[in-house]
Amino acid sequence: MRTHILISCAAVSLAMLGCDGKPEQKAKPAAQAPGPAVVAQSPDPAKAGKAKRAVGKKCKKDDCNLKVDVSDSCVITVEHDLVGVTKGIEDVPITWTIQQNHFEFTANGIEFRGNPPSFPPGSPSSNGKSFTVVDKNNQPGDDIDFKYSVTVKRKNGAACPTHDPTIINGY
Repeated sequence: MRTHILISCAAVSLAMLGCDGKPEQKAKPAAQAPGPAVVAQSPDPAKAGKAKRAVGKKCKKDDCNLKVDVSDSCVITVEHDLVGVTKGIEDVPITWTIQQNHFEFTANGIEFRGNPPSFPPGSPSSNGKSFTVVDKNNQPGDDIDFKYSVTVKRKNGAACPTHDPTIINGY
């Protein structure tokens, strides 16, 4: 019986330690700084998902020259695989130049998929080292992708596999 009384007293004592007889109080909110309340705004749904992609080069009216490297194993690399053309600037000449002497552009060295009106066919230079296309850049809208193929050949005539970078108009 004595053990039973000791256990009961211990239980009552522990219960009383958690109670001080006062009602429980809730924490007060932190004081606000003086001035107008700041309300979080939800993002503009029209701009949702429209973050600009990082381009390797942003072309302006007379500054759109791209270097083309071709390895001995015929692998084509364009200096910038993603190029943006500034919105509102029309008739931007884009010139690709091969850096190695033993390669040249084919007659259709730069060819845009689907032959879009923004990119009328261009032509290689007389020595085949460069190729120029004039970007009309006059279509409505922003960030419009145009995939194109770069085709070069060895001066002895053997063609290399094409490379397919992208130009973004209205960037």
